[in-house]
Amino acid sequence: MSANSAALRAAQLLVTLLTILAIGKAVSLVPMMDQLELFWHFKAGQIVWFAAKLAALVLFYFCASLALQTVPDRGGVLVFAKDIAEPLCALAILVAAQSLFWEVLAPFVNATGKTIYYGSVLTLIVGVSVWLVLRAYRQADRLVLALSDWARVRPWLAAADKRRCRQCRAAVSSTAKYCGECGSSLQPSVHCYACGALVGEEQRYCPDCGADLQHSAAPAQPPAAANGESAP
Repeated sequence: MSANSAALRAAQLLVTLLTILAIGKAVSLVPMMDQLELFWHFKAGQIVWFAAKLAALVLFYFCASLALQTVPDRGGVLVFAKDIAEPLCALAILVAAQSLFWEVLAPFVNATGKTIYYGSVLTLIVGVSVWLVLRAYRQADRLVLALSDWARVRPWLAAADKRRCRQCRAAVSSTAKYCGECGSSLQPSVHCYACGALVGEEQRYCPDCGADLQHSAAPAQPPAAANGESAP
C-alpha cells in the first residue's frame, strides 16, 4: 500500500472512530437508556458507551498502524520515532483497555480477583515497556547521529545571522544597531562627499566639515576619489 493510500485509510478510520464515540456518547445520554437494564445491574447506556469505547480502541490500533506506514524511512529522528511509535501505541491501548474492562469486571470480582487482575495488567504493562526500551535502544545510534549532525549545523546557522563590529571585531546580531562590546554604531557608513570623512548613513551633517549629507551635490566617495587621486 502506498503512503498516500495509507494516509487516506488512516484518515477514514480516524473520522469513523470519532463518529462512533460521538454517537455512542449521545445515545448513552438518552434518559431512557439510564432506565433500561439489560444485563445484571448494567444499564443500556453503560453498555452502549462501553461498546463504543471498545470499538474506538480497535479502530485506533488500525489507524495508528496505517499512519506509521506514511512516515518516510529517511533515517535519523524519523526512523527512531517510527520504531518506538508501535510499542507506544500498544502501551496506550493497554492502559485504556484495562480501565475499560475493569468497569465491567469490578462488580463480579472480590479482593483476590482484583489483585490477580491488576497483577496481570501490571505484568503486561512492564512487558510492553521493556519492548519500548529495547526498540529505543536499537535505534538510539540513529538518534545520536541525527543530533550530532544538527549540532554541527547549528553553529553555522547561528553564524549566518551574525556580523562583526567594525571597531572591536566582536560578533553581533545582524539586527543590532550598536555593538554590545564597545558601543560603536553598527549602522552602515559612507564617506562625506566634501571632505571624505567617514560618517553614518543616518547622519544629516558631516561632523568634520558640516556638509549637508542629505542634499549632497555629489555622491559619497572615499577621500582618494574626492581629492582626484587615483586609487593604488
